[in-house]
Order: sequence, then structure tokens, then C-alpha cells
Amino acid sequence: MEYDVSGQLFTVPLENRGYFRGNFTDINLHFKGSLKPTERDGVKYFALDKFKLKSRVGDGYIKMTAKNPREQFAADLITNFFNENPRRVMDALYPYYNDRGADFYRAMIEYGLASVPADELLPQ
Repeated sequence: MEYDVSGQLFTVPLENRGYFRGNFTDINLHFKGSLKPTERDGVKYFALDKFKLKSRVGDGYIKMTAKNPREQFAADLITNFFNENPRRVMDALYPYYNDRGADFYRAMIEYGLASVPADELLPQ
């Protein structure tokens, strides 16, 4: 995928655009939620009432390639920092990753529930 980084790593300012490849393994997702009935145009559906996600990525490896060769140093700095100890970086990013993951999966589930009537999901 393409990336666009703007920030700072320790005391080094980073402005970089390029291509990102990653391999992440041992991904565990644990969902917990409840449904509530809703009605639309006289048809009953389910919607999410409560939803929680806990997730964990076990390990990872990344490679970043800057679009501008003069910016490759920054891409290599980020790549090396991550690859030296992926656990440290993933643990630091966990709250953001978990929140965005919960938003993503919630939207997917809500879309699916809104598309299929309740009696098709749970026939009598």
C-alpha cells in the first residue's frame, strides 16, 4: 500500500511518502457484543447494541520504499526501528490499532446486519 508519514521519531523529523509492505502473523481477534431488533419499512432487522473488540498481532516485518530516493533514509530508519523489535512498536500502537479495528469491524457487521432481514438470519 502507499504511505504518507509526517511526524518525528525521537529527534528526527520525518516527512515521507512511498510504498509499504508488511507481513504480520499470529493475529487474534476476540469479539463480544449483543444485538437489538430494529424495524425498517415493516421488515425486522438486527443492529449491534454493544460491541467490543480485543485484538493482538503476534509478530511483524515491514519494508518501506520512499517515492523520492533522497527520502529513503527516513523510510529505512522507520523500517529498521520497527523490525528490530516489532513487539515494542506494536504494543505502543495497540490502543490506536484496537480502536480503529473496532470501528472497522463494527461498520462491517452493521452493514451486514442492515442488509439481511432478521428472519433470514434466524429462521423460525
